[in-house]
Amino acid sequence: MNFKKIRSHCKQSSSISESLVDDFLINYCAEHERLNPIMARRLREFREVIQKMPERWPFMIASQYIAHRLFREGGFAQTYLERGLLNDRSEDELSWLAFQTEHPWRFSFFTIKEQPDRDFFVMTDELIGEEILLHSPGIANILDQHGPIQMLLLLVGFNGECWQTYGNLAYFRSMQPFDLLYFARQLGHSADFLNSIPEILAKDPIPFMLLWRGGEIPLAVHGKDLVVFNKSEFHDADFVPEKYAEQFVITKKHPVYRLQLKRWSSHPHFSVCFYHAKRKRLVFTAMTDRGYTKIIEAFETAGNKVPHTPEIRATMAMIFTAKEIFKTEPELVPYEKTFAEPVSPEHQKELDKINSFIRSFLPYHNKKKSFDLHALAEAAGIDDDLAKQVIEHIRKTTDRMGR
Repeated sequence: MNFKKIRSHCKQSSSISESLVDDFLINYCAEHERLNPIMARRLREFREVIQKMPERWPFMIASQYIAHRLFREGGFAQTYLERGLLNDRSEDELSWLAFQTEHPWRFSFFTIKEQPDRDFFVMTDELIGEEILLHSPGIANILDQHGPIQMLLLLVGFNGECWQTYGNLAYFRSMQPFDLLYFARQLGHSADFLNSIPEILAKDPIPFMLLWRGGEIPLAVHGKDLVVFNKSEFHDADFVPEKYAEQFVITKKHPVYRLQLKRWSSHPHFSVCFYHAKRKRLVFTAMTDRGYTKIIEAFETAGNKVPHTPEIRATMAMIFTAKEIFKTEPELVPYEKTFAEPVSPEHQKELDKINSFIRSFLPYHNKKKSFDLHALAEAAGIDDDLAKQVIEHIRKTTDRMGR
């Protein structure tokens, strides 16, 4: 493959895009279609999250959003061409524009399969399973600065030789493709498969753009296990908890039973089931895939066949980010509080201090920046020795990310 030739073609395409799209069409479309008020109203719905984003982020996604409206299938660019509204542009620009309308741009979530040359990547579109050759110096810079990433949200278009990106490169250090099903459901959609998401994303990309808020959350891994929340619920009128005493430690606080899977109910798996005897509600929960599989195996050993695929599967990065975006408090593990041991006010106060320190430390840790340990510890109200212990624990957990 002649990457030198393709790179030259990409440079030419980018030059036309800059003069036609950046310098003219974005503003033309925004004014002609009155998109700025629409964008402003939409962003106001998420103003609390947006206030925490980089200062120029709203402007970056505004231009990206408008570019998508221009070049998506049936976009405004096609209308402008058909109506002859851009006939004063150069022949090269009109030829480029016609080609782009024949090859619609799309938002999608991509993973990196390989990097055959500097600034070139073979990417997998996780929503439709297609592989593309992508030219992106920006992604190369992200990898240089931040190390391994799990996934990216990109607006891409085809230039005749390969694909290129437009606008913000939203990268995610820990979110996984399966997380997108959880997010789509939080938006109110019945998404059971990834191929149902492109239509949702094309219709309203803004909530998905906001996921970049959690892009820097590091991958949580314990040994070989990815920390990922698994949950399923069933209606079981005939469930008899005592039948499972051989596999589970069973406790009861009427009318709720807790079934803790032996050898798997502690860190990191937390394989636990709950049964509400009045509501006939049976719930499986685990914090690793292996932990969830062990619950299934235990039930099948007892003669109870249940679906193997969890109804909910999401990383904690996705759960925390969705919670912040939608300002909701999802009930992840129902009935857990029923069995929770009371925490003394003094102990809770100390936990709050540690959590405050962690929130202050993580931005430095994620970006590998130097920091003043004593100042952070003093601000949080903990001593330096405890701060060092907390940092050591965080590093031992998150440093597995690149292994």
